[in-house]
Amino acid sequence: MSDKVTLIEAAKEAGTTRDKAKYWLELLKCDLPMEKHKILVPVETVVTLKAMRIAIDSGLTPSAAAERIKLQNMPATPASTIERRSVSSTPFDAITQMMARLDILEKAVMRWVDDFEDQLHGETG
Repeated sequence: MSDKVTLIEAAKEAGTTRDKAKYWLELLKCDLPMEKHKILVPVETVVTLKAMRIAIDSGLTPSAAAERIKLQNMPATPASTIERRSVSSTPFDAITQMMARLDILEKAVMRWVDDFEDQLHGETG
């Protein structure tokens, strides 16, 4: 059994699309090597993609989900390919609370932008 699968296979197994999987793995700073015009990833990447899908389905933005997964040291591609931050000086609960606040702020700003765009289109259209 091969220890690598194509990105398309990993995405399908995780219940997402190839493009979303590629974007999520880029957010996680994972290495995406190409072989014979195909992106091959370790089989363990499916677990990471499933975790990303679940986190995003629960309401997190992709960037917040990626940060949370990096902080939880989820397996992705070989551990050395994930950018890790030192969290020894900050308790995990504080980081989780900060990420939740940032996520709420990001959603509020995006709603504000949508409302602003709606107002602009209402005035011009």
